[in-house]
Amino acid sequence: MLLTVPHNPADKVAQWAFLTAIATISLQWIPALGLPGAQVSDALFLVAGVAVLFSSHKLIRVARGDQAWLGLFVVGVVASAVINGGSYIKLLGHLELVTVLLLAATLGQDQKIASRIKQALIWMGILAAVTGLLGAVLYFAGCETRLLNHFGDLLPGNYPRVRGTCIKVNMLATIIATGLIMLWDEDKRTLLGRYRLIVTLLLLSGLLFTFSRTWLTVGCGLLALRALHTPGPRRVLLATVSLVAVSALLLVSARYTISLDPTHFWQASIRSDPATRWVIWGDSLESLKANPFWGKGPGSPATSSGWSAHLSWLNIWVVLGLAPLCAFVAGTYRVLVRYRFEMGAVVAVGVILLDGLARDVEDMRHLWVLMGLVLVPRPQRT
Repeated sequence: MLLTVPHNPADKVAQWAFLTAIATISLQWIPALGLPGAQVSDALFLVAGVAVLFSSHKLIRVARGDQAWLGLFVVGVVASAVINGGSYIKLLGHLELVTVLLLAATLGQDQKIASRIKQALIWMGILAAVTGLLGAVLYFAGCETRLLNHFGDLLPGNYPRVRGTCIKVNMLATIIATGLIMLWDEDKRTLLGRYRLIVTLLLLSGLLFTFSRTWLTVGCGLLALRALHTPGPRRVLLATVSLVAVSALLLVSARYTISLDPTHFWQASIRSDPATRWVIWGDSLESLKANPFWGKGPGSPATSSGWSAHLSWLNIWVVLGLAPLCAFVAGTYRVLVRYRFEMGAVVAVGVILLDGLARDVEDMRHLWVLMGLVLVPRPQRT
């Protein structure tokens, strides 16, 4: 990822800080900025943002529709925090997401920088996979580390799953999936493109040991990417059928618990009692009834027992309120319909949103980086 040295030193700082921030998104354990929940990437995004102010990059003027949903999201989140007295640290986190989107769009106006941002997303996946696999190797060597987690909603529930340096296993899985999608959209003439198969094997190995539903969603994404690159009736049909089937499976699995030991998967069975996610959804809806317009406030759990909703759109509504929900729906729609311009980034966004049927993805930093890339006006890809 060699960069052309800009004439303005602030340009160089902004580019390197932003690219490094993306590549290190999975390093979530290392504290930064002295704030609860702040990560290394947050400090680097801050550096990039300040540098852009003094650089020669012109702040992007997004389309009016995008200005509308971004403004609605910011106003809604601030109103939720003020009315409910939520966490102002978490409020800063949500405002950071909008800033990250605008930084990605601003820097991404330069096609060369946009290409390097996409490569940084691949390196993000590689770093996540390496730390996850390191945890697996150490575990099999008899060394227990924080690189592994022992919780899952398959039964029996206590089994090892790699999480690398991410806080949650599913976060690691989504990061790896994003890297994999961007890898298969990468130009074959680049370094990562030339070693695509080797990097794919690395990423898939890391994803395997997460025992995550993301295996299903990334499969849909790869089929969709293939159908977009080389359209054909069969490929489009296969991608559509897989999307419908996986969506249905994710929703059904939220209702029914699959009793499964990953080491004896052929003995899987379906339990009659409601699955954990089904119970959480019910509790989240009860919370929603108490405050359907302004939510519970940034940083608040969706349920009285302290859980998030494990369904992104429901979680946004319960925690942040109706306005941010409408803004997020409008924003992601405007991103998805631009698939002819940024195929890889749009498919990656789609995979993350598909994951959102079973977890909370709305505050994932790489999601907002991808959305920023897509919102840059570009000629249609052929």
